[in-house]
Formats: sequence, structure tokens, C-alpha cells
Amino acid sequence: MIYAETQTETMIFYHSLYYGAVILPLVLYFLYLGKIVRDLKAMEFRWIDEKMKILHSSEEKEALAAYRAEVSKALRWIGGVDYAARLLLLAYIGYILSMVMGMSVI
Repeated sequence: MIYAETQTETMIFYHSLYYGAVILPLVLYFLYLGKIVRDLKAMEFRWIDEKMKILHSSEEKEALAAYRAEVSKALRWIGGVDYAARLLLLAYIGYILSMVMGMSVI
């Protein structure tokens, strides 16, 4: 009976690690994608701000402001995926830690 309980707990732990082999690469990919998007957004906004300082025409400034809003809107969903990937990674790490802590108590 003790062997069966130990084997079940061990199988649950390895089962969760198996899911980690699928979840972790996806999460890491989306985290990397989010980093690229944040860097791209910062570069574009920096470029737009520099152009706005140089321009004197209000029409051109309005066009750049519209472009800035479009860039922000286009990249918003990728930022959301990045934050969802971070939450998924934290939940998975918490699950693994709870499994390890639960097994060490027994």
C-alpha cells in the first residue's frame, strides 16, 4: 500500500513534468515574442517622438500621432499574449512547487 501511494505521487509529479515539456516551450516562445514586441514598440515610439520634435506642421504631427495610435493598437494583442504566457508560467511553476512541497511533507 505504501509503495502504491509513492508510485502514484511519483507518477503525478512526472505527469506534470511531461505537461511542462509541452507548456514551457510555448510559454518561452511567447515570452520572447513579447520581448521583441516591447523593444519594437519602444523603437517606433522613440522614432515618432524624434520626428514630432523636428516637425513644425500640425498636419504632419497629427499624422504621426495617428501612426503612433495604429502601432500601439496593432501590437496590443501580442502584449496580451505575453502577459498571459507569464501568468501561465507562474501558475505552472506554482503547481510544480506545490507538488514538490506536498511530496516532501509525506
